[in-house]
Amino acid sequence: MAKVRIVPKEDMEVLNKYLSGEDAIVLIPEEFAKDHDIEHLDGTTNNYYSYTGEPDLFVDIVNHDEHTFMNYLNSEKEE
Repeated sequence: MAKVRIVPKEDMEVLNKYLSGEDAIVLIPEEFAKDHDIEHLDGTTNNYYSYTGEPDLFVDIVNHDEHTFMNYLNSEKEE
């Protein structure tokens, strides 16, 4: 199950700042990074980290007509 949210343009710009161009990403809140002295990791790529369990969140960004979600919606219309 997935919740569908329509994102305003200005919010989408903020999301794209962090999510676009990446297949997998680890987001760390700034205060948490400061508390754990890991600010230096910002923007780095870690080739060794692998999600050992389920990710905290799955996100699909529907931004083209052939996106899997659009295909799903179109198939629902046909039934």
